[in-house]
Amino acid sequence: MGWKLAPLGMLLVLTGLWGIPVQGQALFYSPRPDATLLKAQSAQLASDAIRLVQLGRAVEALNRARLAVQLDPTSPELWLILGSLHLENRNYPDAVSTLEQARQRDGNNPSILFTLGEAYMRTQQYVQAVEALEAGLALRRDDPNGYFQLGNAYLLKGDLNAARQQFTAAIAVSDTFWPAINNLGLVDYEQGDIPAAMANFEAAMRLDETIAEPRLALATALFVQGNVSEAEQLGIKALQLDPSYGELETLRINLWGSRLLQDAQIFLQRPRIREALFQARLSRQEQGGSL
Repeated sequence: MGWKLAPLGMLLVLTGLWGIPVQGQALFYSPRPDATLLKAQSAQLASDAIRLVQLGRAVEALNRARLAVQLDPTSPELWLILGSLHLENRNYPDAVSTLEQARQRDGNNPSILFTLGEAYMRTQQYVQAVEALEAGLALRRDDPNGYFQLGNAYLLKGDLNAARQQFTAAIAVSDTFWPAINNLGLVDYEQGDIPAAMANFEAAMRLDETIAEPRLALATALFVQGNVSEAEQLGIKALQLDPSYGELETLRINLWGSRLLQDAQIFLQRPRIREALFQARLSRQEQGGSL
C-alpha cells in the first residue's frame, strides 16, 4: 500500500527518466537502471523498514525490505534485514531461505550466521542451527549472545551438558549477560540441582529487576522446597511484570524443561497466583497492551 507503482511508472522512477520526454530512440533499447540510484533507494527503504519495525508496524516494514532487496539483490545486509523481519513476523521458513541468500553473498558475516542459526532453531532444524552458530562464533569469539544461542540450540536438542558449556562460555565473556545466567539455571533445574538453579535465577533477577522469567522460575523452585509464602510473593510480582508468563506455552517457548514446567504448572494453579494473573491481565487490557 502506497508503494505499488504501475510498471511504467516504476521503470521511470528507477531509471531517473521521470518527466523527461521520450525520444524516438527509446523504442529501440531498454534504458539500464543507474546502479548508484538503485543502491541509494534500497538503502532508504531499508532505513524506513527499520524505523517502521521500531514503531510496531512490522508488515509495512517487511514490504519496504522486500522492495529494497528487489532494487539491490547483491547486498547481503539487505537480505539480512529482510530475513530478520521474517523472523519478527514469525515467517520462519521464509526467514531461513532469505538468510541463506544473505549467507551466499557474505559467508563471513557473524550477524548473518547468528540470525540464520536462530531461524533454523525456529524451524526445528537444530543440526543446521548448531552449524551456523558455530560458524559465527569462529568469526566472533567474544559475542555472548552467540554462545547463548548455541546453548539454546543444544538445549532444544536435549544435550544439557553441551548447553551448560555454551551458557558458561557466554557468562565468561560477559558476567552481566542475564539470559545466559537464567538459562544455566534452567539446565541446573532439569539436572536436579535445585540450589544451583535458584542461585542462577537470583543472579539473573538481580541484574535486571524488570524481567519476569527468573523471578517466576525462582518462585517455582521456592514453592517446590516448601517456601510457599515467599514463592507466592515472587510469583505475583513476576506476573505483574509480564502476565504472559502465566501461560505454559510462553514457558515452553523460553525453553523451560519438562521438570520445571511440571512444577510451574502446579504453582500457577494456586489461588493467590491465579487471582494475581487475572488482575495482571485485566490491568494490561486496561492499559491497551497485549496479553
